Amino acid sequence: MGRTRDGDPADFADFYERNAALAYGLAIRIVGRERAEDVTQEAFLTVWRSRGQYTAELSGARSWLLTIVRRRAIDALRREGARPRTLVLEGAETVGTDRLRGAETGSPAVAVVERDEARVVRHALTSIPPDQRQALELAYFNGLAHSEIAERLGLPLGTVKGRIRHGLVKLHDRLSDAGVCR
Repeated sequence: MGRTRDGDPADFADFYERNAALAYGLAIRIVGRERAEDVTQEAFLTVWRSRGQYTAELSGARSWLLTIVRRRAIDALRREGARPRTLVLEGAETVGTDRLRGAETGSPAVAVVERDEARVVRHALTSIPPDQRQALELAYFNGLAHSEIAERLGLPLGTVKGRIRHGLVKLHDRLSDAGVCR
């Protein structure tokens, strides 16, 4: 994101090439194939327009992009009054970037790296407490709002927010230790 922040279109094109399949895959999981392309395009436009707001100290560029994709997808569903598509989780083994990609990058080397990162993410998810993992999965993979998670789990809203926050911190620490994020 370094040169992209300065408005370098070539660097942005490289960022797009490296992350488009992953972003599109996440959009498919939330809104379905019929709307995923539009959501992904909106997310990348947001990245380009907001590139000056990106702060590497707060998150990795990929994490920032996926957060934007998730928000754009949920916004699209809310505009239509639809619900996010439910991702069936059969344990943390099924969660990760290899399941979320949804489209091939065309490069075997990139596919190997993405599978390796997915393995690290799955392992990191299994290492956090189950209550925190459940709250994270409902928020990020099922697209539920904090209040919806609280209602579904029968918990106070503050408890849900705390579980998500603590889970994200633990997940970030584990992924940082593994070299997947900063």
